[in-house]
Amino acid sequence: MSEPVDRQLALARHYLAIDQHARVLEALDRADETALGSAEYWLLRASALHELDRHQDAVAATDRGLAVEPEAVGLLRVRSEALARQGRLAEAERAILGALRQDPEDPALLCSYARLVARDDQLDKAERLLGKAARVAPDSPAVIGTRLLLAHLRGNDRGAASHAHQLLSEAPDQAGSHYLAGFSMAHAGDVDRAARHFRSAAELEPGDHDLAEAARESRFASHPLLMPIRLIARVTPAGLWLGVLVTLGVLTVLRAYRPVIIVVVGYLALCVYSWVVPPLLRRRLRRRRP
Repeated sequence: MSEPVDRQLALARHYLAIDQHARVLEALDRADETALGSAEYWLLRASALHELDRHQDAVAATDRGLAVEPEAVGLLRVRSEALARQGRLAEAERAILGALRQDPEDPALLCSYARLVARDDQLDKAERLLGKAARVAPDSPAVIGTRLLLAHLRGNDRGAASHAHQLLSEAPDQAGSHYLAGFSMAHAGDVDRAARHFRSAAELEPGDHDLAEAARESRFASHPLLMPIRLIARVTPAGLWLGVLVTLGVLTVLRAYRPVIIVVVGYLALCVYSWVVPPLLRRRLRRRRP
């Protein structure tokens, strides 16, 4: 392979390592046609396309790469993950098993397979796969991120939050770390900290539309105007309604009719607020970038 092609591949590797996926594609597009015979070229292209949510294009790139090197582990892993994002789970499993036949102890492959089977609600199998990966690389971001996912799927919010903090300490400059931390915190109800992490993820990877959308949604969810609605969500609408009924019943028994009017008016005002403010606020924020 020529020296200019080697330089472009090295540049693409650098951009992939720092999550600048659009720049990976730009670097690869500047390489000459001799690069098309390199499996690494197609791995870098497929990886960048997958991270940019162009999953169908990523699968097509892995087809080209596997035609050059049929048992390339990296290409099989990216192919599996891109297929999984399209919902093609059986094909994704065939691809990841093909990769594991080449390297059965690789923690990244084991974590990828664990996440795949977790999508199919096979959580016990996912835990076993994660255990094998953790024995090899217990503190790798892939292992910690998969632990976080499984904790969330099992409803263990405290465990998910702990893994999110550990992931940030191991990979503080990775967009994926901030995204997973934001996801965990949002699920636990800490919308303000979640918004900060989603915004950091979008800033670290400005070309990712999903991260930009997550940042916009988190800005909306954490806006001060939605604080009353967040309180409703915390107690649940049914719980609020029950509380109002109990309060009205007690006040009526006590013949405190003026407080009854205040409670009814306040409750109706809160209902109107919850119907009117969110759509208006969303429309306003949609006009602005995160």
